Amino acid sequence: LAGNETIIVEIDYCVLIQSYCQRMAYLLGIDIGTTTVKTVLVNAVGFKVVEERSTPIGDHLKSSIPNACELSASAILVAVERCASGHSRAALQHVRSIGVCGQMHGCVLWNDGQPFLRGGNLRADEPGSCGVLITWQDKRCSEGFLASLPPTSTSVPVSAGYGCATLAWLQQYSPDDLARYNRAGTIMDLLVWSLCGELKMSEQNATSWGYYDPVCKKWEVSTLLQARVPTKFLPPTVSVPHRAGTLLMDWLGIREGTTVGVAMGDMQCSVYAAQPSHTDAVLNIGTAAQIVIIYTDHSLRSNQLSRQSLTDVPYFSGDYAKVAASLSGGNVIATFVSMLQGWLGALGIDHKMIGDADIYERLVACGAEKWDTTLCVDPVWWGERHTPEAKGSVTNMTGDNMTFSDWCGALHRGIIQNLSKMMPEEVLLEHKIERLLGSGRTLHKNTLLQRHVTSTFKRPLVLREDVDAPLGAAMAVSKLCVD
Repeated sequence: LAGNETIIVEIDYCVLIQSYCQRMAYLLGIDIGTTTVKTVLVNAVGFKVVEERSTPIGDHLKSSIPNACELSASAILVAVERCASGHSRAALQHVRSIGVCGQMHGCVLWNDGQPFLRGGNLRADEPGSCGVLITWQDKRCSEGFLASLPPTSTSVPVSAGYGCATLAWLQQYSPDDLARYNRAGTIMDLLVWSLCGELKMSEQNATSWGYYDPVCKKWEVSTLLQARVPTKFLPPTVSVPHRAGTLLMDWLGIREGTTVGVAMGDMQCSVYAAQPSHTDAVLNIGTAAQIVIIYTDHSLRSNQLSRQSLTDVPYFSGDYAKVAASLSGGNVIATFVSMLQGWLGALGIDHKMIGDADIYERLVACGAEKWDTTLCVDPVWWGERHTPEAKGSVTNMTGDNMTFSDWCGALHRGIIQNLSKMMPEEVLLEHKIERLLGSGRTLHKNTLLQRHVTSTFKRPLVLREDVDAPLGAAMAVSKLCVD
């Protein structure tokens, strides 16, 4: 170059990105949670998360049924599409497989006419095409009703919010509503059916419905007939990972014919993403909380009578997961925050002046000051599946341990101590567990919970960054990719 001459090079970044994507292959992971839909785009090789998105699902529906907990299934499908459409279209064009997971146990009914993927969009808004999602939090099945159902022969007791219990309740109390539909599944099964027109239920989700024997790999049909559950609603089951079908048409840039995996459980996918060894237990705290041990030796299956807090469920590739699944996790803290805001309102103080994030930050900071308080809080405010009659309690109150910091410290400790009761030390020793792998948004953001985990379980806690259910779903279907 002569003198001060300058060469200007114009780069078309859109062309550059498109060229890069053409040399790559991606996996799309979808997780339908209780309050949020999450999606991730993952490299098919190495499983690096390239993009992640989230979309709120919306509020629960109002119902005339006592203790019902319902969500709009059609609104969830819209949320899934809105969330997935937020990814780069250039990258979506190179998706090789779609993995779907989500909230287990719940039940949605629909009619299997034309799948809901029409004109390249998910639509389930035609009258009579789809019912509501009766979620895992639904309590319409009272203790008396559950006691009237025949016992299961498996290690998974039937509880309120479980699909087969819900179907039995509908058959007894709302048969006309049940008669309007001919298919049933989890909300994830509905999504997979909508995308590929095939209905197969994974053994993971079948076990979560109750009355499914994961060892014999079949529904307890004779027992279900005693419970008056119409067997036409029981989908055929498959192990995971498994190819449910292929995409019926182009969707959001993802090409027709792309592999769609059978829907999986969010718990199993969260654990799978953490890639635990057989000396690791995985602790996940989100809305609820679970501690999970993976094993292959069937002799380590739990005795339902002696350890009712533990269930043994299918994992991946023939392995099993021993699970202590608590209903009390981040929702305990959220309820406490809501209660505080209610108290402030009753005192004439506008709680909106303090943001939710600031409140949560103060809870952790104050609780850390009294992390070993003598105040005891047992925050099982919704009971547990193995003890639905349980109620939360506050004990050992004295005149000098009722400060705000005491309450915060005791509340956080109570969440972890409840988990330790459900997964006792002798079980951890039996499985030779040496450390805990931590996942879940609530645990990652809350240093006080982390401190109580190491103190209560007396094992190191290793936080797994970017480990979440949609990543596990994407990783699990990587083996299903076809050229």
